[in-house]
Amino acid sequence: MRITDEQKERAAFVNLPQFLMAHGFDLKKVGKEYVWKDHDSLHIKDNGPGERGAWFRFSEDKGGDNIGFLREYMGMSFVDAVEALTGEHIDRTYIPSRTYEQKPKTVTARELSLAEADNARRVFAYLCKTRGLDYDMVSALVRGGSIAQEEKTGNVLFKYYDEHGKVIGAEKVGTSTEHKFKGIATGSAAGHGFEVVRGTGEKAFFFESAIDMLSYLQMHDKELTDCRLVSMMGVKPNIVLDTILRNNISPDHVFLCSDNDTAGNEFAQRLQEQYPDMKRVITPDEIVNNT
Repeated sequence: MRITDEQKERAAFVNLPQFLMAHGFDLKKVGKEYVWKDHDSLHIKDNGPGERGAWFRFSEDKGGDNIGFLREYMGMSFVDAVEALTGEHIDRTYIPSRTYEQKPKTVTARELSLAEADNARRVFAYLCKTRGLDYDMVSALVRGGSIAQEEKTGNVLFKYYDEHGKVIGAEKVGTSTEHKFKGIATGSAAGHGFEVVRGTGEKAFFFESAIDMLSYLQMHDKELTDCRLVSMMGVKPNIVLDTILRNNISPDHVFLCSDNDTAGNEFAQRLQEQYPDMKRVITPDEIVNNT
C-alpha cells in the first residue's frame, strides 16, 4: 500500500505522548517532556499543535520521529505506523518485546557499610586548610553525617543517601597533598551523587566534584535558596537525568556547572541540545584550577 506525503505529515504532528499512553505506555511528565518509565533514559517531547513529535534515548544516543518510535518500540511496519498515528487503520496496545527487557519498577539499592574513622581531623585539615572551605560549613556537614573520614586511608567520604535515609554511595577524595586520589566507593548506586539540599530543592545545580560544589555553595551562600547541589564525580548525564526524574525537577530549573574546559563544555552542550531550557553556569577559574 502506498502512503501519501500528506499522511506522513499528519502522522508527524500527532501528539506522541498522548498517543502512546492511549496504547498502554506508562509515561511520566517531566517538565515539557514525558519519560517512559520502562526505559527511563527515553524522553518524549510533549509536542503541541504545529510541532512535530520527537523522542531521544540517552542510553543509546539515538532518537527519531513519531513513525520511528512506533517502528522501534511497537514493532510496526512503516505503513502500519503511519496508519496507526493517523487513526486510519490499527488500534492496538503496546506489548513489550523480548528485545527490550523491562527494568523492575522499583530498584532498592543495598545500604553500604563504609569503614569510617571515629574522628574527622584529616578531613578538616584538608578541606579547610588546604582547599580553603569554610570550617562551619564543613563542620555542619560532618555533624549531619554527609561527610566522614575513611578509617584506613584518611580519605574524605562524601556520602549520599536514598529517599529512606540509607547510605547508598560515597565519593572519595584523598587528603594527602603528595598523592592525589579520587574515586567512588565500591557498590555505590548509579544515578546518584553527593548532595546538599536547601529548602524545597526545586532548582538543581550539577558539578564535576564535591569540592567544586562546596566551593560554589560557599561563594553564593546567601543567594542559594530552594536548591539542590549535586556532585556528578565527573561529567555524567545519567546523574543529571536520574536526579531530575527522582525529584520531579523541570529542565528550566537545571543549572549545569561543569568545568569550563572541553569535556565540561561538550557535556553541557549535549544536554542543552536535548533540553534547551537547561542553563549553563561557568564556574570561576579559581574553582576549576583548584580541583
